[in-house]
Amino acid sequence: MTLSLLITLQQRKLDILKQLKKTYLSEMYCIKKLQNPKLRFLGFSTNWKKYQIKQLGKVITGSTPSTKHSEYYNNKDGIPWVTPTDIHQNITYSSARKISKKGQKIARIVPQNTILVTCIASIGKNTILGQMGSFNQQINGLIPDFKKYDLYFLFTQTEFWSLKMKQLASAGTMQIVNKKEFENIETFIPNLNEQQKIGSLFLQLDNCVSDAQKKITSFKQIKNFLLQNMFI
Repeated sequence: MTLSLLITLQQRKLDILKQLKKTYLSEMYCIKKLQNPKLRFLGFSTNWKKYQIKQLGKVITGSTPSTKHSEYYNNKDGIPWVTPTDIHQNITYSSARKISKKGQKIARIVPQNTILVTCIASIGKNTILGQMGSFNQQINGLIPDFKKYDLYFLFTQTEFWSLKMKQLASAGTMQIVNKKEFENIETFIPNLNEQQKIGSLFLQLDNCVSDAQKKITSFKQIKNFLLQNMFI
């Protein structure tokens, strides 16, 4: 089997996985004013309940420690300070710039597993913070109440939150959703057990998508290496 064929097959697999996720999103989450999704796991029948994002945990808007003070930043030993340009994966562990210990005293620090939702300009770029860190003012962070809500269920649901934010922001020349508007976005949530089932499914799907993307990148790198070194 040639590398070109491997790349083609892996790309086909990736496309199927993305379409499968898109279908499950539309079938397994409540959208618009439906009180229950079309597709549910066996054993769950209770109605989903409507909440505002501010009821799901603590919402924090990010900040930027003054860049005039270089001592607030330390890329060697600091903690992540996430901006929308740092968001490339579902879980973010690092950033281009990091906050020093001195900077942490004035920055807004949040714990690991905070959900970061971009609310200015790059709406739709969302991630889970993989360690304690901070973020700039383009992002709102949600620290979920984990006694009531499943992390990956909520993170997957941010796709719908972003759609609502784009609608809210469409009236202006620049896409901006302030903290109050973000907190008041309505969303439907089932009981914790059903959340965990759904969250686990989408975590597995996202892992499969990520693995397929990595394989495509790896195969392409090998192909380019062979083309550059074997045909001189």
